[in-house]
Amino acid sequence: MPTEQSLWKIKLAQRPKSFWYPYGTLRNVAILERRSRKVGLNLLQLCGAKYEKIADIEAGDGDLVFFLEKQGPPWNSLSLEVSRQSCRYQSNTIFTAF
Repeated sequence: MPTEQSLWKIKLAQRPKSFWYPYGTLRNVAILERRSRKVGLNLLQLCGAKYEKIADIEAGDGDLVFFLEKQGPPWNSLSLEVSRQSCRYQSNTIFTAF
């Protein structure tokens, strides 16, 4: 996925790989898109429906938020600082890089 690869380049320029959330969160988008299509829905249209406000709870590094912001509707992320590595600090680091 080109977006995921470009985000990794940006992230690795800021901090070592061990700092970042280790799982490919953007891979979930493809799964959700396939499941949405099976029931006749368009995931991105569904996300931007009616209120056009979406939150990504426990956003990892914020990869999903960056990907979805490129698609149009405004997005927010919220993470609790209880994990081994602070997701909020990771997200802020990548936001600063942009």
